[in-house]
Amino acid sequence: MSDIYNISVPLRLDEQGMVGRECNNPDCKKYFKVRPGTGIADNPIMFCPYCGYKGSSRKFFTEEQIEYVKSIAFRHVTDMIGQELKKIERHSFKGPFFSLDIKIKLMPTPIRYYAEKQLQEDVICENCRCEYSIYGMFAVCPDCGEHNLFQIFTKNLDLVKKQVELENELYKKFGETNRKDIDDLMKDLRSKLIEDACENTVTVFETFCKQVYSQSIAKAVNPSMLLSGNPFQSLDKTKDIFLSQFNLDILSCLSQSEIDNLYLLFNKRHIVTHNSGIIDQKFLRNTGLQKDILNHKIEISKTEVISVLESLRKIAVYIKNKLF
Repeated sequence: MSDIYNISVPLRLDEQGMVGRECNNPDCKKYFKVRPGTGIADNPIMFCPYCGYKGSSRKFFTEEQIEYVKSIAFRHVTDMIGQELKKIERHSFKGPFFSLDIKIKLMPTPIRYYAEKQLQEDVICENCRCEYSIYGMFAVCPDCGEHNLFQIFTKNLDLVKKQVELENELYKKFGETNRKDIDDLMKDLRSKLIEDACENTVTVFETFCKQVYSQSIAKAVNPSMLLSGNPFQSLDKTKDIFLSQFNLDILSCLSQSEIDNLYLLFNKRHIVTHNSGIIDQKFLRNTGLQKDILNHKIEISKTEVISVLESLRKIAVYIKNKLF
């Protein structure tokens, strides 16, 4: 009858209290980290943040961790064997004409220590509160499988809104006694902040749509279709792509006035980015505004930026409900 020994080997945590994981998908094998004790308790399932592979959490050990555990196990076994052999050493044979001394000298099995890698982005899943680290920014939660692109998109919209509302926040924080100083400070910054917020709004939406398209390509009508240039900077191109590839009209969740405001801000952003904010003929053709503002400086209000931010939130919720 053979004896079976069970050896428990705790994995080493890095200085941030994280433990490494490696995707078990042979086409991926990418590295990430999670913080034990966060997320879903005793979850037997794990997701790869990069490719979405789903499997047993016991299959996500890194090669370095496996070698470390093996070396601990070998050390334990060789120590046990050494103890048994030492018993022979203590019972050496002595006869009338000669003696036999048995000396046992065993070298301990070396431990294969390892260090966890440094990653680029720390994430806390808003769905299950799992804390994990990844390369890049967008990922699937290792615990619940929720994609974080909607979480990041929402936070980026919140940052743009804070940018737009900075002046109001300054008045609230420093009060009426400092109004003149704030007015002097914002005189040159006011329009620049709004213009930057306009550009950032379109950039955030463009990045979001790129990621949605990438994550949903398997569901597309033509997954092999290649996109050229930056089509998601254009509302018309973005709408056409989602309609042709996913049969999804992303603007159908908005009212006509919301759609009009969205198109207007995207056109204003184009003027700010590519024509120093000076209205040209193309802008007038695209928007249908009166010709007497040709060569005028574009005007963008805080209200219209905030209104568009809310419209983009609606679009994101609509896309999430339809594609994810």
